[in-house]
Amino acid sequence: NIKGNYKKALANYEKALELGALIQDTLGNSSTLINIGNIYLAQDNLDKALSYYHKSLPIKERMNDKEGIVICYVNLGIAYTGKKNYALAIQYFNKALPIAEEIGSVIDKIYAFRGKADAHLQSKQYDKAILNAEESLRLALQSNGKDEIRYCASVLNDIYEAKGNYAKAHEYLSLYAIYNDSITNQQVTDQIAELQVKYDTEKKAKENLALVTEHELHKKEQ
Repeated sequence: NIKGNYKKALANYEKALELGALIQDTLGNSSTLINIGNIYLAQDNLDKALSYYHKSLPIKERMNDKEGIVICYVNLGIAYTGKKNYALAIQYFNKALPIAEEIGSVIDKIYAFRGKADAHLQSKQYDKAILNAEESLRLALQSNGKDEIRYCASVLNDIYEAKGNYAKAHEYLSLYAIYNDSITNQQVTDQIAELQVKYDTEKKAKENLALVTEHELHKKEQ
């Protein structure tokens, strides 16, 4: 059971912290703090997750562990998005990007851009969400990261559905389906069919509106 696994993992990490303190493994402990934060994040205990990330970050900064700093920034961004503090979340994602660039970590750039996209989506800033999600997807495709392509396609599907652009949502859900192996093909097929119906309905409505307008103009001309 998942709860039991989390409990066991937390107990192991707490032991690792004690051992790390004994042998003065400061860097190791700072990573353990992130791992504990990740468990709380997975359980949606955002305040606890944030407290552990904030404990880890100054240690990472003091030791100039740039990879660790980027991980902290991205995780803080994800947690603050969960807390609906979108402005602060985006600040942390923006802080992560130049360091990820400096250390050549494409995966962290993918995470940061996708995190920004999600924060913008949640705050209904759809155009900004699209820009960041597309950049995340571009990097994911470039590095051929199957999971990352799938997640990015899912975010873009959500954005375009929220905008009511069902044709584009359909496009990204199809991409998601290609790279997805965690849900059944039938579920994806049903979702694609539903989006196709919405797209066809929207298209028909636009065609009808155009016909009505044309008819009205024709009547005025008579």
